[in-house]
Amino acid sequence: MAASGYALLRGGAPERLTGLALLLAAVSTGLVQRNVPFLFAGLEAGVLIVDLILLAAMVAITLKADRFWPAWATALHALGTGPIWPGRSVLTSSGSSMPSSPRPGAIPSSCFS
Repeated sequence: MAASGYALLRGGAPERLTGLALLLAAVSTGLVQRNVPFLFAGLEAGVLIVDLILLAAMVAITLKADRFWPAWATALHALGTGPIWPGRSVLTSSGSSMPSSPRPGAIPSSCFS
C-alpha cells in the first residue's frame, strides 16, 4: 500500500495509474472476499472478478506505457490470476496441494500429464 501511495504522489502516468488500480483492487478484494473460517475451500467469484478487472487495467496500462516494468507486473499478475480459474485450481477439494496417491511414496500420475 505504501508503494502504491508513493507511486500516486511521485510517479509518472503509468505509475500513478497502476498504483491507483492496485489500491482499488486491494480495497475491493477486502469488500468482496467471503468471511469463512477456512480458506481455499472453493472459488471466490468476487475475488476472481476483481483480479480480472485489475488484469484488464494492467494490460491497458502496459499497452500505453513507454516503460518496460508494466509488462513484467502484468505478467506476474496474470500468473497469479491463472490458478483461480475453475477446474484449474492448484488446490484440490480436500485442501491438499497434491491429489491423494494410492500408496505412500507413490508419484501421482497427474504429475506426468
